[in-house]
Amino acid sequence: MNTIGHYLFLGLDYLLTVLLLGAAQLVNPLPRSTRAPVIPNTPGQAMIEQMGTGWNLGNALDCFDANPAGLESETSWGSPLTTQAMIDTVQAAGFTTLRVAVTWGNHLRADGSIDPAWMDRVQEVVDYGYGIGMYVILDMHHDDYYGTFVPTREREKEITALYTHIWAEIAERFRDYGERLLFESINEPRAVGTPLEWAGGNWSHRTILNHLNAAFVKTVRVSGGGNATRWLIIPTYAASRELVAIWGMKLPKDDRLIVSIHAYHPHGFAMSNPDARTYGEADRKSLDKMLRRIYDHFVKKGVPVYLGEFGALDKGNLDARVRYTADYTALAARYGMRCAWWDDGMLNGNSFALLDRRTLQWIYPEIVEKLVG
Repeated sequence: MNTIGHYLFLGLDYLLTVLLLGAAQLVNPLPRSTRAPVIPNTPGQAMIEQMGTGWNLGNALDCFDANPAGLESETSWGSPLTTQAMIDTVQAAGFTTLRVAVTWGNHLRADGSIDPAWMDRVQEVVDYGYGIGMYVILDMHHDDYYGTFVPTREREKEITALYTHIWAEIAERFRDYGERLLFESINEPRAVGTPLEWAGGNWSHRTILNHLNAAFVKTVRVSGGGNATRWLIIPTYAASRELVAIWGMKLPKDDRLIVSIHAYHPHGFAMSNPDARTYGEADRKSLDKMLRRIYDHFVKKGVPVYLGEFGALDKGNLDARVRYTADYTALAARYGMRCAWWDDGMLNGNSFALLDRRTLQWIYPEIVEKLVG
């Protein structure tokens, strides 16, 4: 494609995405809260219910810019080494799923294979949860952020080759584990720094992600063992709940898939706005509307959804965060979904941390109670 054609294609691609975003706003009515949602009786839905509420081990095995980048990277962002006692504490509180966020790209050897010491450490942490009966989600985290697997047309062939090579290694190491271990293809795959990074991407980005998700499923399945039937988790573009991302997702042909969506919503309260410290009825209605949209597109059609990340930053507003957590978990369950709190382990305020990983004490037991109650 020549330069003019390339830019014409990008311009049309961008225009199509903007039109889809506009259409999404026009066709979404207010939530039909009075109409009880029907939850399909499927194996996937049963799996979601068994997984229950999850806790994310964040800012540990996913530290991607550490120097050195070996085993020491686990503590480079301020967390202590993950221990069996830590995960025991998580389970004892009532969490039934452990999501282990792992960055792989900075632990590759010259030939593209995973550093054996790193693979051993990841397996050790997975076993902390799996060995005590928890469901464990093992994902590819931050590799979608710093450039390894950004879904662009120019690099699709290159990134697909490396991506499937890594997942083939992971699948081989864990092939004999049972169905309580789930693989998540990639965390929040997106074109970083582009105008639509968090707005559902463009047609090209979404299409390439569909290709990557399909390649992931095929790579895991052909490895055999427990991987032939293991439940696999695949995200929308950026794991986004934006309708254009949801509509643009093409599910691979496989009957044991779970869709991953991350929804820090309402965004101002949950994340970005330091002045958004209150949570009220309007926020609850917005949350209901968002979850209903996900339900309408996936759950009621028999496609299970796990909300792999949610939470609200600590802004000195504990009462509001408790109400938010109670509403979020109750509404998610109403629409047939379960969710996992993102715990970043940071004890500096303005964080998502619930557990002090050094003392093994819950910082906000009131929030934990709403999560697992």
